[in-house]
Amino acid sequence: MRSAFVQGKAIKTLLLNCRKVVFRYPRMSDSGQMCRNYNRMILGGDYLSRNTPVKKRDTVKCLRGFISRMRKNDAIKIVAVVGGKAL
Repeated sequence: MRSAFVQGKAIKTLLLNCRKVVFRYPRMSDSGQMCRNYNRMILGGDYLSRNTPVKKRDTVKCLRGFISRMRKNDAIKIVAVVGGKAL
């Protein structure tokens, strides 16, 4: 069976509170925004599995692994894009 995964492919688009929200598969260029968002949550005091800031290098490595597993249909990761920023 062939995988339906394509980097950046939009899955669903919604309009919430007058803002366009796009749910899509991740792409490697999302790693910078994902790293910044994660570190912002850590510094804000949110409880996450990690309490020290992450480096972009680690985020790229993790995302590369996820994308590789998604191509094999072993994992799934969805990115929400609001206002042009990947969350």
